Amino acid sequence: MKPTLVLAIGNPSRGDDALGPLLFDQLGAWLVHQPQGTQDAIDLLCELQLQPEHVYDLQGRDRVLIIDASVDGTPDVRCIPLAETPTAPSISSHQCSPSALISWYRQLFEAPPPACHLLTLPGHGYELGAPLTAQAEGSLTQGWHLLLQWLNAPLEAQHA
Repeated sequence: MKPTLVLAIGNPSRGDDALGPLLFDQLGAWLVHQPQGTQDAIDLLCELQLQPEHVYDLQGRDRVLIIDASVDGTPDVRCIPLAETPTAPSISSHQCSPSALISWYRQLFEAPPPACHLLTLPGHGYELGAPLTAQAEGSLTQGWHLLLQWLNAPLEAQHA
């Protein structure tokens, strides 16, 4: 089990929802050119949506980064630490929120989850078959820089 997991979420067929998978592809291409030690430390996973069974992908990790397009209207690319939900998360068989996922981790494994962060990339258009918007192109560039900062940050800083 590699200590770092980068989990990208999104649908490449739905306009700006492709931001997570696009950043995932960029990271995969970058990783090929890194030293073997870096390659051996990072697992990559790309999915259409976050699902309850992803809790098992968190096991044995030191840190996890979830990448997703944001639809909440926040104009900035952000990388924020995830907090567990204060109440028991609701269970759905098809999707879950990142904070619910780490709450389930604690409940299922009776242990604290790894250091988890959410990298959100503002999106503007999510129609089926739509191309990436010009605004999302900017989000992708900013997201790449934040992703590299997160990968280079010491683990101790990510637990703070």
